[in-house]
Amino acid sequence: MTSKDEQSLKGRLCLVCGDVANGVHYNVLSCEGCKSFFLRSIKSETIFKCNQGGNCSMDLYTRRHCPACRLAKCRDLGMTESKVWDQSRLNTRKPLVRKVGKKKKEEPPELEKPTDAQTKLVELLEEAYKMSKKICREYLERAPSGEKVEKHMFESGTSKDLMNGTVNTEKSEIEICQELRKYAMDTFAIVVRQTIGFSRKIPGFSQLESHDQAVLVRASVIESMLLRLSEFFVIAENKIVNDLGDTYDLKMMSSLGLPTFSESSFKFLRQIKSMNLTTAEYSLMNAAAVIAPDRDELINTQLVEDIQFEIILSLQAITKVNHPEKPTLFADLINKLALMREISQMHQQDIMKMKLLQQDFTPLVAELFNVH
Repeated sequence: MTSKDEQSLKGRLCLVCGDVANGVHYNVLSCEGCKSFFLRSIKSETIFKCNQGGNCSMDLYTRRHCPACRLAKCRDLGMTESKVWDQSRLNTRKPLVRKVGKKKKEEPPELEKPTDAQTKLVELLEEAYKMSKKICREYLERAPSGEKVEKHMFESGTSKDLMNGTVNTEKSEIEICQELRKYAMDTFAIVVRQTIGFSRKIPGFSQLESHDQAVLVRASVIESMLLRLSEFFVIAENKIVNDLGDTYDLKMMSSLGLPTFSESSFKFLRQIKSMNLTTAEYSLMNAAAVIAPDRDELINTQLVEDIQFEIILSLQAITKVNHPEKPTLFADLINKLALMREISQMHQQDIMKMKLLQQDFTPLVAELFNVH
């Protein structure tokens, strides 16, 4: 590709998923990811099947969810299998002759800086994220310490049963200490307020109808909680340690009424914490989790998709600048967004079990999850 061709492609987007295109591949202007996906699919001769009736939308976030619709869109846009070289054709290529000579010292490529608009968006979200964290700090002094939780577990026999592997899950759910349950519900209500306060500061959120705003907040609260808990996770101790130094491990989280807060959840917290994200990156991840165009019951999905697209592009730009030694970090974070949603769905089962056990809910939590 000549420099003139490269200049003409600058700023163009992949016709398949909307990512930044880097050339015309198999007859279609596309990104490196969709090019590689089409090549792998044709060579492997894999037959994909869509579970949603073949109507999945394609963008930076959803393109990994349904390979059947992604391949179908590649073909619809004009990607042709005849352009993919098989092994017999590859064997006809001339062998590469390596030139002997003194290699010039290659200078590292200059990092592409975020645009002014992206920088402004990052700064705004980072400030909103910091402000939302103050809501939690004001409540921490009234929250139950790790010692109080552990004392209740010891007195009720839950701690001993967990150590012996003989705990009765149904019994432990019913016998959650009323005071600890109240603190757990109050803490969860704090996360709800944090998510609402943070969401209102996301550019474009105020343009949505109140119905869509409520749908986005309701669906993302648990994901926001997971992301925020990862900041307090101490990998060496496998515990959550808050600003006051109180510690919470797996057994304590179960005693607080979160039995599905299992090792898989702690594994997620470890993975996020080990990435050494900045506050700006945490804020962008939180915003991307809130502004998700594929939530059920959304009305204006196109506007939500447009808002999220700018957030995702800003996340991609900022990770390249902050972590040049981790070229796959952005892709890893996109995968973590999907994993957060899976874990969130698990924790919603806790809420429904508490409803069946006739546990008390704060009005805010009851309204959010319709557990009156």
